[in-house]
Amino acid sequence: MRARVNKMDELGVLARMFNKMADDLQVLYSDLQERTLKKTQEMTETIEILKRDKERLEQSRQTSERTIARQ
Repeated sequence: MRARVNKMDELGVLARMFNKMADDLQVLYSDLQERTLKKTQEMTETIEILKRDKERLEQSRQTSERTIARQ
């Protein structure tokens, strides 16, 4: 939402300041969305890596247990 600026009086100054604040908030909000998306993607990738590592460790543990059981 933007305020109409029709005059150069105090209300006009206030309207311009409001519009500037709204523009600044829009930029901040967009930046926050981008950073949140990037962090979410990074976390998702990390979770997938951890899941694969967990599966490998589980397979290794099972192999070790079978090897020990045979001895």
